Amino acid sequence: VHLVTVGYGVTVGWTAPIIPLLRSEDTPLPAGPITVEQASWIGSSLCIGGMTGTVLFALIHTYFGKKIGLLLLAVPHLILWSLIWAGDNVYYIYVARVLSGVTGGGLLTIVPLFVADIADRKIRGALGSLTILHINFGVLASYTAGTYLPYYRIPPIMLVLPVAYLALVSFLPETPYCLLRKGRVDQAEKSLMFYRNVTDDSDGTGSGTTG
Repeated sequence: VHLVTVGYGVTVGWTAPIIPLLRSEDTPLPAGPITVEQASWIGSSLCIGGMTGTVLFALIHTYFGKKIGLLLLAVPHLILWSLIWAGDNVYYIYVARVLSGVTGGGLLTIVPLFVADIADRKIRGALGSLTILHINFGVLASYTAGTYLPYYRIPPIMLVLPVAYLALVSFLPETPYCLLRKGRVDQAEKSLMFYRNVTDDSDGTGSGTTG
């Protein structure tokens, strides 16, 4: 789950090493160096997406469940890095930054709820704190990548994260709470056993942990 969180952290910190490059005469953009105003819009457009993503993913969670919400987090992330990779002017970056905000608003809505649903109460707080830890790790990674890698080399590398995230999350079942809310009691029981690592054993002897 936190692959997308690391990816979001990368997009948050990406502007620190990249904006000075885009403003310089060595800018990789064919359109030429960006202005101070354009640099300001690159920074602030993430917040526009963040507000949108929070509302959007709250609705997705309510009507479609947490797994669908988790899967959809990868969509804006895939698009934003594709835009940066293909973009030849600052307007591509504007859209990419808005989509980054959508991802951030969405994951800060969905991921804590997902963790609360699946985690044992003894470790719920510790697991919840990992969200901020992974965002900070992503920010640190972006500082390093932005400093040492060419501008157009970063996007194809970062596209690996949402692709791997989609592949892994697709195997996770919906959370027990969401399944119970839909009246799917048997599936909710299987989901709980999966997340708590409990073996289904008809003779009453099981292995794993219970919460």
